[in-house]
Amino acid sequence: MYLSEELRDEVRKALVLPTSLYGLEALSLREDLLKCLCFHNRCARSMCRVNLHHAFHHHITTSSLLRRLNLLDIDSYYHNRLLRWAGHVTRMPMSRAPL
Repeated sequence: MYLSEELRDEVRKALVLPTSLYGLEALSLREDLLKCLCFHNRCARSMCRVNLHHAFHHHITTSSLLRRLNLLDIDSYYHNRLLRWAGHVTRMPMSRAPL
């Protein structure tokens, strides 16, 4: 069964991103740990039906695949979630500690 790139992107945004970034809002990731979230790049390659062999031999970069799919890099998604969480914490009453 063939799914369009738009539908694959919606499924990824609804299922894959929340699962892979679960709980990271409260953590401060170092640069080396953030690079370990390479699952996002692998999802972009699989959505475009490009494997590592094709990417290497045909010089296909992850950034070009992300542009093709109209996606952001994993850093942007992580920082957006972090800022959203910080906004929730600042709106909490002082009597409630963030979980």
